[in-house]
Amino acid sequence: MIVNSGSFRDPSGCVFSKDGKIYRSIFEPGAKDFEAARDAGVYDKLIETGLL
Repeated sequence: MIVNSGSFRDPSGCVFSKDGKIYRSIFEPGAKDFEAARDAGVYDKLIETGLL
């Protein structure tokens, strides 16, 4: 696992890569925001448009 060097600026989580894939972890301070965006369909819309 390789943590993205810019991730230290994000208190809500970090971005890392493993086996050529990019992942995003969410820490406790960002969990409610993540869940709210998920429940509102934000991630589905971003995936549909190819932005995520």
